[in-house]
Amino acid sequence: MRPRFQDSAVHQLAAELIGHPRELAPLIHASRLIGSDPGLVLHGGGNTSAKALRDNIFGKKENILYVKGSGIDMAAIGPEGFSVLLLDPVRRLREIPNPPDEVIENHLAIQRVIASGPNPSVETLLHAFLPHRFVFHCHADAVLILTLQKRAKALICSVLGEGVAVLPYVHPGLPLARAAVEAYEKNPEIDAIIVLHHGIFVFAEDAGHAYHRMLALVKKAEFFIQEALKKSSRTSRATQTAFPPKPGRETSRVAQIIRGICAGRTQGGAFLRRLVVSRQN
Repeated sequence: MRPRFQDSAVHQLAAELIGHPRELAPLIHASRLIGSDPGLVLHGGGNTSAKALRDNIFGKKENILYVKGSGIDMAAIGPEGFSVLLLDPVRRLREIPNPPDEVIENHLAIQRVIASGPNPSVETLLHAFLPHRFVFHCHADAVLILTLQKRAKALICSVLGEGVAVLPYVHPGLPLARAAVEAYEKNPEIDAIIVLHHGIFVFAEDAGHAYHRMLALVKKAEFFIQEALKKSSRTSRATQTAFPPKPGRETSRVAQIIRGICAGRTQGGAFLRRLVVSRQN
């Protein structure tokens, strides 16, 4: 049984976060719940965000985005684990047809409210473009299993039901952000997006609703897989045949951890992200 979103835990956090926007406490609570579940994310994987309104140093109201920092472990995340950016200028990147990566990275760096904070998640633009107050993303094992099947889109729609859009794999960053917001604008009734070979995004105005919606969809995927295994005609379980572990399997599972550790900046201040490749030879 996965833990439920607790208002009491949010109130306790809020008491420790005097001076911060009210959205930060539920964001931290939900992030910790998601990050503590290895069936949803591995260390450093997944990302969460919240949109808030705050007074700047000049006393002017401004829209800001709290988004999980790249490589930060959500299981133990605190206020310092989020990158804080000015929301409106970040959203304007959607107006530029095909900006180079270095232009995007520089623009995000300029919009950071807390300069010493962590690098923003590679999916920051998706979090910014969607209009919802809370956006949660994870790489749930059960959902990924569905995305790897033949005719995955039809299968996912059948298993998860209404309110879910299914997108083909799109490179994280501006391409995925545009695809996601266009899917929402095409059908504003959706509250979740599955990206094939990637994971699940859930969004809502309330953090508790978004968290429990994510759990409900993952549970549907897990139940479908369990039932499919029961119907399988394989007899390997009865014979108790021992198979050696597949080469590189453990390496693949920690690839996200390695990527998060290696994330950083160049001497010039540009974002530096690594790709981790698992090979068997």
